[in-house]
Amino acid sequence: MIETKLHLPATMLATPQVARELGASEKTVRRYFREGRIRSVRVGKGYVTRREWLDEFLDRASGGNAVKG
Repeated sequence: MIETKLHLPATMLATPQVARELGASEKTVRRYFREGRIRSVRVGKGYVTRREWLDEFLDRASGGNAVKG
């Protein structure tokens, strides 16, 4: 796989960052993006998401009881 470095604003997260935060594989995160479970935008051949979109996913996944910090 070709690794390209994106210079993203702090509010944007690439697939590897999301995978680390979720403790999931990049493959799983890409599937979540494709399925629309985590809102994202396509950038080239990859995806990026906003911090707030990931927080929304985490809130839904926790049943709406996530503590924001």
